[in-house]
Amino acid sequence: MKENRKKQFELLKKYFESIIKDNHYSRLGKVFTTSKKKYFYDTGTGKIFECKNNVYLILKHLAETNSFDALLELKMEEHELIEALIELKEAVNDENLLQAPPVKAFSGPNVENLVPYINEGLEQITLELSERCNLRCGYCIYGQQNDLFRDFGTRDMSFETARKAIDYAAAHSGKELAVTFYGGEPLLNLDVMKKTIDYCKETIKDKKVTYAITTNLVLMTKEIAEYIASIDDFVVTCSLDGPKEIQNEYRKFPDGTGSFDVVMQGLKNIADALGDKISSRLTFSMVVNPPYTDEKFDLIQEFFEEIDWLPKDVVKNVTYVQDRRQEKIDEKTFLKSFEGDVDPMGAWTNKKISNYAELEQGELFTSKNVENQFLRIHLRRLHDEPMDCYTFNGCCVPGSRRIYVTVDGKFKICERIGLSPYIGNVDQGIDMESVRKYYVQDYMKKAVKDCNECWAVHLCSICYAECYDEKGVNFDGRYALCYGLRYDMEQALSAYHEILESDPKSLEYLNTIDVK
Repeated sequence: MKENRKKQFELLKKYFESIIKDNHYSRLGKVFTTSKKKYFYDTGTGKIFECKNNVYLILKHLAETNSFDALLELKMEEHELIEALIELKEAVNDENLLQAPPVKAFSGPNVENLVPYINEGLEQITLELSERCNLRCGYCIYGQQNDLFRDFGTRDMSFETARKAIDYAAAHSGKELAVTFYGGEPLLNLDVMKKTIDYCKETIKDKKVTYAITTNLVLMTKEIAEYIASIDDFVVTCSLDGPKEIQNEYRKFPDGTGSFDVVMQGLKNIADALGDKISSRLTFSMVVNPPYTDEKFDLIQEFFEEIDWLPKDVVKNVTYVQDRRQEKIDEKTFLKSFEGDVDPMGAWTNKKISNYAELEQGELFTSKNVENQFLRIHLRRLHDEPMDCYTFNGCCVPGSRRIYVTVDGKFKICERIGLSPYIGNVDQGIDMESVRKYYVQDYMKKAVKDCNECWAVHLCSICYAECYDEKGVNFDGRYALCYGLRYDMEQALSAYHEILESDPKSLEYLNTIDVK
């Protein structure tokens, strides 16, 4: 390198080191591409900029090596390198880039307003009406293969326990309260469900109460369907994976026979009962199992398209099967462990969508998954100065957004969290000290270090699920979630901006979605 350019390089190095300080470049932002352009997402401000090729290569190399001197390894002419660094310096000065403050603590109602949120802001109470189930799905979270949740049980919730839970919820909620019935299969304890609804109607007069149930549809007779349909604001979440060959592979009765035919009859019963309200009162909970192939996704898509009595816009929430806590591994090993794509459903969706307005219309069974990722980008926090406030990512306020009540009346923070410390019960209410210790202090202490190293910290949706065992915080399974989320968000950034380049109006509907 010629002497003059060497001096320029050293001055630029000194400048960037004064800006970056002790941070790793990789946590300060992320480069990504579309089919036509290159971009940089800045962690600190949330801003996204189009990059010229050389600036893109510099940012990418800095993130990979964390060494300014390593830029000399780039196959770039000396004058080109200097020019690109000067251009990047100007952007840093003008837009306050590459300056995300370190994560030292989390903020938000989990910390500042915990007590009033818990005492006055409960939004949802979920009642585990039964531990029993009339199916034995091969991937069930309560099966022996899953170490994150309890085993299959035989107990039912009594009405006395349900009544106490409702009394607690009524006393600690705002103007609206959602009462959700869960299991096992909650319809196995239909009598208590009906008594609970009657009790809510009799005693809760000063707020709007809505209802929901998650059911495998096996017991959804015409009579039960008509009962549910007769109650305003009662949403049904149906467990259904797809066509007969896919449904029957895992969703089976205890004797090994498939459940498809019975489930489809239950689905038809509730669809007929709901009539023209089906789109607003019915959702699907789907689990996709390996092998994750385009052929399988095509079969699922064709299955829903061929049901002429089911509106295309009925929401479908789709997850991959997970039956045990993943071991702690490094990110490169995790990404290499996949034979194909880390998110094969996402890859399939991107290939299938020809007009992104299809997302709004829900025409693909994966539309909701993509929409949720796009919302995190579309509604991201944007600031001129680097944000020095870090929230609890996707974590709700424990005991406020929802409470999960076990059959014996113990409080957990969510039905998705599995084995974890309890936060109270129907007799004593919320144990504030348990909430503070396990779900604020211990979680924050453990998460701060990992979050400080992550470029997606302001885009993160990871919550308490899979971060605990019965003793407390256990992050062994969280690392894989972090790796997967970073991968997903990089892909989503690319897909989102691909749309902005070609059809930006098709994303405008995201502004109308009510995000709670």
